Amino acid sequence: MAPALQQLFLFFLSGALLPHDAWSFSTGISSGRANPPAFSARSHGRAAMMMMAKEGDLVRVSLPKPLGIQLEEVVPGSPGVRVAGVVEGGTAKESGEIGADMILLEIGGKDVTSAMFDLVMDTLVAAPAGVPIDLVFRDPSAAAAAAAEAPEAPAPAVAMGVPCELTVGGVTLKAKTGDNLRKTLLAGKVEVYDMVGKMTNCNGGGQCGTCVVQVVEAEGWDPRSEWEAGKLKGRPESQRLSCQTVIQGDATIVTKPPKK
Repeated sequence: MAPALQQLFLFFLSGALLPHDAWSFSTGISSGRANPPAFSARSHGRAAMMMMAKEGDLVRVSLPKPLGIQLEEVVPGSPGVRVAGVVEGGTAKESGEIGADMILLEIGGKDVTSAMFDLVMDTLVAAPAGVPIDLVFRDPSAAAAAAAEAPEAPAPAVAMGVPCELTVGGVTLKAKTGDNLRKTLLAGKVEVYDMVGKMTNCNGGGQCGTCVVQVVEAEGWDPRSEWEAGKLKGRPESQRLSCQTVIQGDATIVTKPPKK
């Protein structure tokens, strides 16, 4: 175990104080449900402070110390952390909701998907005392299971196979109407995913929301589907799930767009 991981692990087990910014869970990765999930709470001892909820591939928990969670970098030297394991005696193990390979998305309502490991550790250690911590994780295994139930990309309303061009970052890609946008971008060596998305995406199943792009200067393209709108709640209408988008002509594509 790396020294930084050992240090964080010891903080968790020794009852390090963890952050709390009230009940805020705006991850920017929507499950597509219309209503927020109901939380379940335990009713005795320290478990009375524990609250859990699942929403699609998201797991939301509020757990008191000690958590007993081992964290590691998703990709060594890059932003993003995931669960390496949970141990007996911690509230994460007791909750039954936290498992290995789950990606940590939020701490106390703050997005940490772009945070380096040491910053995540510092955030946890420097947090105020006396309250449980609100955490949001994405469970890749749940995303994979749900991908089989996701709808296929809609059939195009234009003639298929007509040559067209996609402009991405100043580079022009040759494409054809009717083709899947994500597959075309990947075939053209376009970086669709950020570093965390590369490790946690659902392989085009329409579940994870990591292949989001912005489609601009795209005359004649259909608006995004209700499924996409649910998954991209809070994002502009021009942003699409590339795995659920059919190319319908010339367009400019912006990859990894900001949420607002």
